[in-house]
Amino acid sequence: MLLFSFTMSSVTRASKIKKEQKSPPKSALSTGKFKGGSPFSGGRKDNRHVLHFVGVKQGVTLFWPQKYNVEEEPYLAPDFNRLKEDEALMESLNISAILFCKGEDGGTAKKQTAHSAYNWCQFASIVGDANNTSSKCKLYAQKIVEHLNCQATTANYQYPRRFKVGEDFSGRPLAPCDTYMLDADVIGLMLAAYPDTPLHEVMAFKDIMRTFWSDVGRGKDVVQAHVDATQATDGDLVDTEEENKDDEEEEEEEEEEEEANL
Repeated sequence: MLLFSFTMSSVTRASKIKKEQKSPPKSALSTGKFKGGSPFSGGRKDNRHVLHFVGVKQGVTLFWPQKYNVEEEPYLAPDFNRLKEDEALMESLNISAILFCKGEDGGTAKKQTAHSAYNWCQFASIVGDANNTSSKCKLYAQKIVEHLNCQATTANYQYPRRFKVGEDFSGRPLAPCDTYMLDADVIGLMLAAYPDTPLHEVMAFKDIMRTFWSDVGRGKDVVQAHVDATQATDGDLVDTEEENKDDEEEEEEEEEEEEANL
């Protein structure tokens, strides 16, 4: 009787355990849709370089490359040179110019590394106010990334250290141009934006100046210095032209005198 009771109790427990067991998990490998790094090496970090971007006022977007693991510029000299020599390629990528990144101030370019003698470059795109949104700028960045990855010829940014779209640093509202650009490039942008209006006249409009300069007073000083330097250069050219004209007239008079003596 005791034996029978023990046996029945064992059967009941076994039945209860069986009911509590869940169905076996499905293997992620069986579907062929495994995602992630290598399963045999414990996975791998994302070592791709990044292309950050920022939208600023006047419809300008800037894109700058950065190494995947440190705040330095990847070696892209071959690509920058290739783009500079191919206007059609730059246009297809919506790149208007290749500029230096702003360093400590508007007159100093950022270096590629802390100990580098070379400046950090960035792509500038004039996309217009309507297209200067985060979603559209990301598409422009993706286009440049695809180009860089297709043209990868240098070992330090070939697979797996290729490129991906980085972070959007755009503020809302957008920042003035000089936040990320050198003074000389901001002045060049002003000349391009208002080609038919002298800079000294543009300076009179504070609303316009605020789109270019975070400190309007400093912006006026920089622009005025450029205007003064340009006027001085133009004056030198006029003086040189007048001197050349006087020399030509003297030569003509001497030739006429020589012909008269003959």
